[in-house]
Amino acid sequence: MSKVARFSLIISLCCFALVACGDDPPPVHSGKKTPEGSEPKSSVKLHLDVPSLAGWNLQELRLNEGDTVELRATLENSVGDGILNETLTFNSQKGNGFSEDQLPTDQDGQVSTILLANVLGQDVISVTSAQGLVAQLKIIINKANTAPVTNPNNLPELPGVVSWKTLGKVAIKYGQPEFDKEILALNGKEVKLQGFMMPLENDEKQQHFLLSTNAPSCFYCLPAGAEGIVEVYTTQEIPFTYDPIIVKGLLEVVKGTEMGLYYRMKNAQRSAAN
Repeated sequence: MSKVARFSLIISLCCFALVACGDDPPPVHSGKKTPEGSEPKSSVKLHLDVPSLAGWNLQELRLNEGDTVELRATLENSVGDGILNETLTFNSQKGNGFSEDQLPTDQDGQVSTILLANVLGQDVISVTSAQGLVAQLKIIINKANTAPVTNPNNLPELPGVVSWKTLGKVAIKYGQPEFDKEILALNGKEVKLQGFMMPLENDEKQQHFLLSTNAPSCFYCLPAGAEGIVEVYTTQEIPFTYDPIIVKGLLEVVKGTEMGLYYRMKNAQRSAAN
């Protein structure tokens, strides 16, 4: 089996949802809502996810101090119908705050709250049902803007290639990114970036992937913070590689994509340094 095949297999195996109980395949929803207390505990499942990162099913979320992020919990029965009007309680092991920490489920069996990241370090966020089911999400909260983006893989600074140190000049104020003028000057311009591929497609060749300052070490975690990752759309397929690559394309500076990232590159193609 090739390296790429193994990589794709790892992604398929590791990108799983945060489910509180059981390993059953996702059920088919019938569209009916289940009243509270009508299902035995063994058939009820509790999920915790981040709507802005829908489709990632991450087990670990990296945030900066002062960030806010929406969390969503879903309580459903064995056939995937939402359970109505059951109280779910959110908790942080380290004392990070929530807009509301106790909420009744709606007709879809869901509740949402806003997490305020204000305690540095590792934490575990949990949501608990009245029946005692628990779903958890690991988070890491870093101090914002205390140092440039780190480069553990020792990517060399190359002439004509935008540095990750430049893209790292982002401040977070009131939960929103504020970009340095050096970054804003690159918006809409054709630039070159160097980094490591993280595939978003289950193929040996990629046209939509993430480019990161760090090599992926955990196939269900983002390899860097939002300032260290660029979402890339290419004009032609690029074979996956574990080695760093250089891509050239139009850079977009955004307030946060559906993946929670700050940068997107379009019409990209593989390139070489000047």
